[in-house]
Amino acid sequence: MKPPKPTTYYLILILLLALLLRTYHLDQREYSTDEKWTIRYSTELLTGEFYHNINQYTFPPLYYYLFALFLLIGNHAVLLFRLFLVLFSILGIYLTYHLTKRLLSENTAILTSFLLSISLFHLVYSHHM
Repeated sequence: MKPPKPTTYYLILILLLALLLRTYHLDQREYSTDEKWTIRYSTELLTGEFYHNINQYTFPPLYYYLFALFLLIGNHAVLLFRLFLVLFSILGIYLTYHLTKRLLSENTAILTSFLLSISLFHLVYSHHM
């Protein structure tokens, strides 16, 4: 069995760095307005009221379905909601690595995933519902 490539270790370190940056003080701020709406729509999905008012919603319901699963698990825990978003952020970095590796090169993919993991814009929106 071959040992893993060094880029595999780099990717793991980058994903751990991204996780650390995104979970630091994750539960320190209050709900924003968008977070309150997301919780409301997801709760309406669980109670069945969502489909009575479906014409007023601007986004497809898949996001709210996924979020509703976390509502069932976490019982409105702020930290769990934000971890849901962090997981998607980390997944986005991982998928960006693989797409860049396929289209360009492995070194470019490592650099791209590193820059995305420390990007302030990406950090801020990985906490935003």
